[in-house]
Parts: sequence; C-alpha cells; structure tokens
Amino acid sequence: MRVLQIEDDSTTAESVEMILRAEGHSCDTARSGEVALELARATEYDLILLDIGLPGMDGYEVLNHLRRAGVTTPVIIQSGLVLLKNKLKDLGVEDCLTKPFGRRDLAESIENAVNDNSAQHS
Repeated sequence: MRVLQIEDDSTTAESVEMILRAEGHSCDTARSGEVALELARATEYDLILLDIGLPGMDGYEVLNHLRRAGVTTPVIIQSGLVLLKNKLKDLGVEDCLTKPFGRRDLAESIENAVNDNSAQHS
C-alpha cells in the first residue's frame, strides 16, 4: 500500500514511516500542506495520514483542498487534538488517531479505513 503522510513533526513522521515500512507499506512524507497537495495531485495513494496542526495551511484546509480537487483517497487524521469519532464522517475522513499512538493502533486504523473505503466503492 502506498501512503502519504502529512506531518510536520520530524520525530512523529520518522516513527510512523518506520512502522509503515515494517508493515510492508511505502510512505511519502510531506512536512507542509502545500507540499502535500502537490504530492496528492501527482501521485495515486491508497491512504493519507493527515496531521491537523500544520504550519501555514492546517489539516482541515488541506483536506478541503484535496476533496475539492477530486482526491477521494481515504484519510486518517493523526493529531494531538481529541476529535469526536461521530464527527469524522462529517469531515470526510475514515478515522482519527490521537497522538501518541502505537503500531497496533496504526495498523488497525489503516485496515479499517481501507476496508471501509472498499465497501463504499463496491
């Protein structure tokens, strides 16, 4: 699976990249919303991991731009902010991981997001 991670914190980004690669996924990381939008438009990803607290353009703005550009890739928010699970569908995302999260949490969230997205498009 090809994953785009949008995360400005280098420690978190490196940890998540290591987990994803250990699980057999490839991962590109964007440190800003602007770079993320360029990557998401140029490359087809199976999943996007999106931090909310980005410098400049925040994660909500990135998500808005992606959806308006027709990018339908499943999105999992990774954030230090606690989001209400029942609000996720309103945002157009599959799941939310509250930082810090572990390998098992990430793997379960990815599996659920991909399965949910497959079921919606079947």
